[in-house]
Amino acid sequence: TGVSKGAMLSHKNVVSNVLQASGAYSPTLDDGAEFVVTALPLYHIFALTVNCLLFLHKGSKNLLITNPRDIPAFVGELRKYPFTVLTG
Repeated sequence: TGVSKGAMLSHKNVVSNVLQASGAYSPTLDDGAEFVVTALPLYHIFALTVNCLLFLHKGSKNLLITNPRDIPAFVGELRKYPFTVLTG
């Protein structure tokens, strides 16, 4: 959608964002009990911060769907696991 843009993210910025998200979602998440499905690429900041780092911080299991565009395979994987969180 145009010229590539980028933003410098420091370690402190990312950690702060994970802690903010943890504070916001803690009332609805059980530490160590969640099973999250990640169907977004981890190079995207949302997937990296929420699906990877936040749920790692919360002690959750994570299922990485490497090709979510293959809907039959995606649904097949979803049937195998009792997931509790599906972000998008």
